[in-house]
Amino acid sequence: HQLPTLRPGTALSRGNVLLVGDAAGLVDPMTGDGISFGLHSAGIASETLLELLNGEHRDVGMYDRRILEEIGAELFWSQRLGTLLVAFPRLVHKSVHHFDHFWRAFCPVMRGDESLLVFRKKLLPVAPLLRWLEPLAARRERRVVARNSAV
Repeated sequence: HQLPTLRPGTALSRGNVLLVGDAAGLVDPMTGDGISFGLHSAGIASETLLELLNGEHRDVGMYDRRILEEIGAELFWSQRLGTLLVAFPRLVHKSVHHFDHFWRAFCPVMRGDESLLVFRKKLLPVAPLLRWLEPLAARRERRVVARNSAV
């Protein structure tokens, strides 16, 4: 089943409606985790609604901005890593298998001790390589997905 994932331009609020959790697409595309993002977004929604009721804000736009700042960056980075994994599974496996630095940096993310954004900071030395690989990965991912969906 395809998981609902946040995309740039996703409407998170309109009028007096705020989308939280899965309804807002706050599911990690790589791990499928959504509970923590659902709870986080519910907290942001309740704070936003209280601020609206108290007259601190006039619209729900603050909710959208906070979701994108506090949750969106993590989900977008997960999407980018997932694209690399789908496009170049052997390369990712060999990187994890042969480079202890990569594996030691990734394990705390999988245990839930750190976020993907912390992992991203640890990968800064290889950032130029990732920027070079990303367009290739996106094209290859589209081909892989199209080929597998035709089966």
